Amino acid sequence: MMRTKEICEVSNKKQKGSEDEQEDRLSNLPDSILLHILSFLPMKDAVKTVLLRRFGNLWTYLQTLNFDGRSYLNYQRSCHGKWFTVFVPQALLRHECPAIIKFSLKFGSYLYFSPTGFKPPKGKKALEPNLASTIDSWIHFALRKKVKILDLGILAHGSSSTRFDYDLPHAVFRSDFIIEMSLVNISLRQPEQVHLKALKNLSLTTIMLDDKMMEGILSGCPSLESLSLIQCYGLHKLNCTSARLTKLMIVVGNDFSWVEISGPNLMSLNISGLHGQVNLRNVSSVVEASLDICHDYCNIGSLLEGLHQASTFTITSWCILMLITSDKDSIPCPSSTRKHLVLKTQITKRHLPGIARLLQSSPQLETLTIQIGDGTSPFHPEDSLRVGISEFSRWDCWNDENWLNASEIGVEHFFETEIPFGCLKNHLRTVRISGASVSNSSLLHLVKFFLEKSLVLERMEISVRKLYPCSYTWHTELAELSKMLSTWRKASPSAMIVLA
Repeated sequence: MMRTKEICEVSNKKQKGSEDEQEDRLSNLPDSILLHILSFLPMKDAVKTVLLRRFGNLWTYLQTLNFDGRSYLNYQRSCHGKWFTVFVPQALLRHECPAIIKFSLKFGSYLYFSPTGFKPPKGKKALEPNLASTIDSWIHFALRKKVKILDLGILAHGSSSTRFDYDLPHAVFRSDFIIEMSLVNISLRQPEQVHLKALKNLSLTTIMLDDKMMEGILSGCPSLESLSLIQCYGLHKLNCTSARLTKLMIVVGNDFSWVEISGPNLMSLNISGLHGQVNLRNVSSVVEASLDICHDYCNIGSLLEGLHQASTFTITSWCILMLITSDKDSIPCPSSTRKHLVLKTQITKRHLPGIARLLQSSPQLETLTIQIGDGTSPFHPEDSLRVGISEFSRWDCWNDENWLNASEIGVEHFFETEIPFGCLKNHLRTVRISGASVSNSSLLHLVKFFLEKSLVLERMEISVRKLYPCSYTWHTELAELSKMLSTWRKASPSAMIVLA
């Protein structure tokens, strides 16, 4: 039996251990770690940490300044209310760090605009002129602090177009320190001179451009490696001649837009959009390409021809459907040297003919990846507000089901064609499928085809769609699929099937 003294000692140890467990470990972290944590917060939240003793005025030494009007619940008031024009300069005035890494400024504009120039609806307010000069001062502050990443956006709200009512200061184009810049819905006046010798990544979204302006920007950015043009208007000739510019993403934006791309040194090319046309000239160095065009009149055939040498090629549902528009009419699908084909698509009987043609035109294909989704979307930006086209979210023209219901194509014997599938004999070794469902008969037809015809297949990975974690349906489908696969003949004795 324990003595009273021993019981007290045990009790004290337990109490001490409990106090250790409740110790404020956050307060013991060094300033550098705390600053790193604060850098992920909007400034309005970072400033509030002044109320915590351990943090104090630590926020004033942040190297990432993130002012985002959308972080407030009342969107309209947050973008034009007094808090914004008072809070931002007060925060900048108290900033102590001599240099900053990132300056992000995003707020709303409520005056509508389109390239054709219709007047804005009544009751909508424009960006106030005095606010424009105030914003200039904020940007000059960032430039004085030798900012490396500049992220500026005037975000449209509830409109299908945007108002370019803020002109970027010329001083931005003469920075020796900016290495990454993102501009959304901002007016670019013809720069007197572009001198951005350190700029490596440039992203422009819904911005009016012309060929001369774009030529000046590219010639003034000798270190540019990556360029993104998202629904920009007015540009028709894009000559990416710099040896360092190897990555291009372009999202076409309206019915009347067209652009010709010339890039002898481009290695990565991503083309997408709802409307418009892209012509390719001299892109022979591209090794990674993506095609996500979502309208009837896109020149898919010529784009496939221009990208035939890309070793990794990604194509989405609508383009696959358009490869065969009827029994008698189809888009040319030129032979390619691609090694890896990625299909981001639904799998229905309407998609199978297009998939068959892609396989037939890929005689050297080694890896096939199929990512099955409910539909396709041409919008790559993570934030749909960035492109300022909320009406397109209600536009169903690019929805696969509408096309499927209106189309009549005979698909009974598309894989029993006389045209050979060269990749199945000597090259196709890996097939990866995600989002599978046992109820999808077209997918099962495709899987069975690969198992029975791929002579050198080594590995087939199938991931069953899981709507809910550990759901009964998922386990049931997995077991059913496993049983089904075990009965199918395999042309390759070394083929391994992995289910997840």
